[in-house]
Amino acid sequence: MFGLKRVNSVGLSSREVDEIIKKWTDLKSQAKKKEKNRRREASLTGGGKTSICLTDWEQKIVAILPEETLVGIDGGLDTL
Repeated sequence: MFGLKRVNSVGLSSREVDEIIKKWTDLKSQAKKKEKNRRREASLTGGGKTSICLTDWEQKIVAILPEETLVGIDGGLDTL
């Protein structure tokens, strides 16, 4: 588990693989939610400034997310 050792070497706490996966999932979810709120607020002001600011980490996470996860797919249907 090279990745596990590498992650634990830079953190303050030691995590197992399932805990690392959960942490990453939670971080993505929080960043995605905040970015969606920021975009919604920006659209209400005509694309102007918002009171919602993403941290550096949130910006990095949002940058690697596919755009569709933030805005959906045009004409797409939710099949669930």
